[in-house]
Amino acid sequence: MFGNGACIASALLWFSGCVLSDDIVVRLPQGDLRGKEARSSGEHLYYSFQGIPYAEPPVGELRFKPPERHRGWSGTKDATLEGSVCIQMDDFFFNTGIEGGEDCLFLNVFTRKVPKEGEENPRMAVMVWIHGGGFAFGSSHSMFYNPAYLMDHDIVLVTINYRVNILGFLSTEDEVAHGNYGMLDQVQALKWVQENVEHFGGDPSRVTIFGESAGGASVHLLVLSPLARGLFANAIAMSGVATDPWVLQWEAREVAERLGEMVGCPKDSSHALVECLRTIDARELVTKKGNFRLWSALPFTFTPRVDSEAKDPFLPDDPENLLREGRFAKVPFITGLTRDEGLFLVYTALLNETLLTEIDGNWDFYCPRMFLGKTEDTGDYCSRLRKQYFGDQPINRHNRYELVRMAGDQMMNVGALETVKAQSRFVPTYLYSFEYEGSHGFIDLIRDLIAKQVPEERMESLPRINGESRIL
Repeated sequence: MFGNGACIASALLWFSGCVLSDDIVVRLPQGDLRGKEARSSGEHLYYSFQGIPYAEPPVGELRFKPPERHRGWSGTKDATLEGSVCIQMDDFFFNTGIEGGEDCLFLNVFTRKVPKEGEENPRMAVMVWIHGGGFAFGSSHSMFYNPAYLMDHDIVLVTINYRVNILGFLSTEDEVAHGNYGMLDQVQALKWVQENVEHFGGDPSRVTIFGESAGGASVHLLVLSPLARGLFANAIAMSGVATDPWVLQWEAREVAERLGEMVGCPKDSSHALVECLRTIDARELVTKKGNFRLWSALPFTFTPRVDSEAKDPFLPDDPENLLREGRFAKVPFITGLTRDEGLFLVYTALLNETLLTEIDGNWDFYCPRMFLGKTEDTGDYCSRLRKQYFGDQPINRHNRYELVRMAGDQMMNVGALETVKAQSRFVPTYLYSFEYEGSHGFIDLIRDLIAKQVPEERMESLPRINGESRIL
């Protein structure tokens, strides 16, 4: 059903498309959806359907449980507005405080062509975007992931929310709370795509999943998971793979008990602990995540895990074993890295000489927690890691860029290279390196902040690249 309307151009700099007031209705097995028309960056017409529930709200008894398929709705559902983001507290990047809610399992569909009754389905390729955020924050919101550029092409784009942080990944390492709820949300969203994307002109046999950072690691975990078999045909993991040391949690039970102590819940049994945590206000729970962080965003405490004790595990074994033995989806795979990946992970230390001194003097404490993702069975790895990048020198402002290099290599680069080496034995596998530096970027912000700490008389002695001071 189409109407007439005028284009309303947004004045927001991050919004590169414009929205039209026309409505369009799509009929799904769940019920009817009313979307809207919009224009892409190249002024192509596309159709937007937002805030579509793909699972029942994970509230009450469904907190800390796998998602349940959404039962549908009566009448025509308004799909012209985005759904709530999953409750989170971003006290690291944008410092927006608590936002969102538990009723958050929504997805968005953007398409160039909606097949009309009696018309042949265009069966366009489908791309499913999985957002990043360290498994702690982030969403599919178009403020960050606007579809306007991709809608210049004949594809169907799907962007999804999934539970994050404590509500998405808490585990007692047993049948009471296996964890991985955020990953199971992603599986449920992919099932929804298989069941419904044809109604939006998509081809369910041509689904590509792609994501960045934790979204990239999610893509790779879905490749490894037996629960996601057959739900996609291609995978692109950008700046994150399952073998990166920040991706999996290995001490989930201990972390869950610590959380229980913080909010006054008993820890004598998993059942008592989880039942109590279900009664705690979600806003109180998410405020506790900062208590597990040492500095910067690290460690990412509530993340996916090997849930081999589950009857139907999402991740039945260590990713390294699954890769070595070829136990993963045999689909074409692309992964890649960005220059200075480690900067985002350690930039707070670069700006804080006191923290650099703290890291230097307590390396054996910080290294396993920050750069290995676990504190047990690490051997002499941390001492060898320090020797590789710092030699016998103390960690200080003069060699702080080595901390960036080390974090990038240890936390991102090694995992990507090992993954490519392992998967290329079984499937077409590709590796890229993104090194373009535009006029505005995160690295420029950090350089400016560091520059403010450097006395003016020392600026001329700083290393230079292309005639500009290389402060890092």
